[in-house]
Amino acid sequence: MEIVYRNFIRLLSIGSFNQEESVEPMSVFKWKQLLMLADTYEVTENISYGIIKTDKKTDYLVPKGIIEIANQNISGKSTDFTYKKTRYNYAHKYENRFANVFLNHRLKKLIYNEVHSIDTSIASLVFLDKTIENINAIISSGINFKDIIDIGLYLRKNGDKIDFIKYEQWINSLGIKNASNAIGSYLITLFCFELDELPYMKNYRKQTFNMACKPLKYTLTQAAKDNHKESYEQRIAKKLHLPNSKILSHFSFFPLEVSSKFIAGIYKSLSNIEE
Repeated sequence: MEIVYRNFIRLLSIGSFNQEESVEPMSVFKWKQLLMLADTYEVTENISYGIIKTDKKTDYLVPKGIIEIANQNISGKSTDFTYKKTRYNYAHKYENRFANVFLNHRLKKLIYNEVHSIDTSIASLVFLDKTIENINAIISSGINFKDIIDIGLYLRKNGDKIDFIKYEQWINSLGIKNASNAIGSYLITLFCFELDELPYMKNYRKQTFNMACKPLKYTLTQAAKDNHKESYEQRIAKKLHLPNSKILSHFSFFPLEVSSKFIAGIYKSLSNIEE
């Protein structure tokens, strides 16, 4: 099934960032598996646009039925993908981004100081916010392709407005440098970003591609067993209100926040039992 994972990543890169990638021929069955993955990870339009663009360059590579499905998926929709334009109002009410109180306090102070500085960089704050969104998603449920694409699109559009010196100071202060580097590694390995687009990174994880393929493999395996998108652990956790122990696998990724989230999960579980 590795060919399905490779083509999934390549089509995401083509569809989201207009990268030049070589897609490998597959059977109709495997193309349908790829489309199922796209639906599961909520990147159907990105994948579909990648399929349409690939078909225009290489005749007969994609089965006709798959092309028809892809056209239906993007019918009437813009194929000019852009980042999620959330309205960040840093000068007013602050919303907690972390489970850890100490980190929230530090982030709140960081934002306040930046908003009131003489050279405020809102683009840098937005990039930091998107980084934290990605980190939280990865801790909770593993790689979120949609969020990784979102931060990549923002970086491509606003990279020249981001103060990477400030950004590096912030991620060091919050203890998220390793986590931020992991996100950068996904952008480089999966979507062909260059190191100079991420000046705060000194190196990147070469095993990132295999890490990204793990959830894809798990999804297809589970689908073959019970045709259900949720993992067994998630379904049991919902039934029994158990804390999600899988987040501990990300302990080295972001120790302080992972510990806080796990403890918060235990507290919530105990509260549910009391009820």
